[in-house]
Amino acid sequence: MSDLLPGVGLVLLSACLGALAHALGKRALDGGLSTPDFLAVRSLTGATCTCLVYVALGFRYGWPAVPMAVLPLCIAVGCCHPIASNLFYFGGLKGGDLSVMSPLINTSPLFTAILAAIFLQEPQTFLSILALLVIIFGAVVVPLSGAAHTPTTGRGHSARRSALLGLSSALSIALFLVVGKRALAAADIRVVVLTLNVAACGAFASIAVVSRRQWPPQIPQAAALRRPILLTVASGILVYALCSYLSLTAVKLIGASLTSCFASTNVLFGMAFSVLLVHEKPSRERCLGAALVAIGCALSALVRSGG
Repeated sequence: MSDLLPGVGLVLLSACLGALAHALGKRALDGGLSTPDFLAVRSLTGATCTCLVYVALGFRYGWPAVPMAVLPLCIAVGCCHPIASNLFYFGGLKGGDLSVMSPLINTSPLFTAILAAIFLQEPQTFLSILALLVIIFGAVVVPLSGAAHTPTTGRGHSARRSALLGLSSALSIALFLVVGKRALAAADIRVVVLTLNVAACGAFASIAVVSRRQWPPQIPQAAALRRPILLTVASGILVYALCSYLSLTAVKLIGASLTSCFASTNVLFGMAFSVLLVHEKPSRERCLGAALVAIGCALSALVRSGG
């Protein structure tokens, strides 16, 4: 299909940028920034960037229609991702390892395939299910089999709690793709992305305020948080201003199921960034899992192209 290669390219770019955003986020959290403050600054960055993009594209290409009836659906997209998915993911990442949380979030193709078959009537064949199972096995089962025998920096986080948060985040991302496909059928992508970012900014700012144990809050020395805040801003630009557009455009081109499958390549990129930026040491199991993810994605592409 003519949309296959551009769609896959967009997903791969989004997966790479998303993995980089998570690695930068891990550095920011380890630098002393609290999870609520991190999410608030990150979402404010995303909302600001998407507003600027919306205005720039509006002057260049005209202003898209904003059907009021579709706004609740756009807000629902934002409630799934980034709001719910990030609350679950970074809640686990704050005290856990990037190389452990990253595999868990890649169970999203399984949830996406189920939801897309039910709500979007996207067909699932034997080969597509086989490719999905290879991806799940490579992204989740193999890496976590090694992680179970490796000491982590969990700092009190139980394995059960991390698993639950990771799976919840994966389900939220699956809902984001499925509901996002519905929203894109009724509204311009600029409206969808802007709405979900503004919703996320409002939600995370409210959570940051409510989470304060004292008011007015004590303001840490600016020098101590300068680097974590810069890392958070960079993470927000990547994941909100870029990945949202890329992933939703890919959903429109190649569907939610295939987009989710190729989004699992972030386990490859996440492994690279966990070494380069977070200084973790991925196990042999995770390297094998990354290879299986690549094989599963290639099989998915062949199934979709009819090869």
